[in-house]
Amino acid sequence: MNHVVMDGVNWRILALLQENARISFSEIGRQVGLTPTAVAERVRRLEDARIIRGYHVDVGAEELGYAMTVFIRVTVRPGSSSQLARLAATLPEVLECHRVTGDDSYLIKAVATSVRHLEQLLLKIRLFGQPATSVVLSTVVGHPLVRPAAAGEGGEEPSGSPKPRTTQDLTARSA
Repeated sequence: MNHVVMDGVNWRILALLQENARISFSEIGRQVGLTPTAVAERVRRLEDARIIRGYHVDVGAEELGYAMTVFIRVTVRPGSSSQLARLAATLPEVLECHRVTGDDSYLIKAVATSVRHLEQLLLKIRLFGQPATSVVLSTVVGHPLVRPAAAGEGGEEPSGSPKPRTTQDLTARSA
């Protein structure tokens, strides 16, 4: 794996790209004090290290007719875990599916056009376990930004500038 030092400039570049993946290297350079060529090289290194894994579109689900966002906690029946995972991968309503610790086996984030649509989705999930559903009323924090951890957690120093970190440090912390 390629190792990248996550200095303040790399964190700023990462923040700018997360806010707007279409921002030009010239504009990033203007904001962080680098040439477009230097920005392009840093972005390439972040991509090579798999810190940047892709560029995505933020789709307005509600504008497409999905009136409800839900979180479904599922306690699977013995022997049904892989079947539920396969099912979740085939359902267009499922945005995310996570294996989790605790009383539940999976946490699914999904969208539905109506209560009836949600009911049909839950009937499919019930084949493999017991679902418990929470409907999102509003989203308080909804940005998918990865930022430096708080002081004392390997992120920003009290001065406000992030500690240099490498992808090896990040991997070691998550192991």
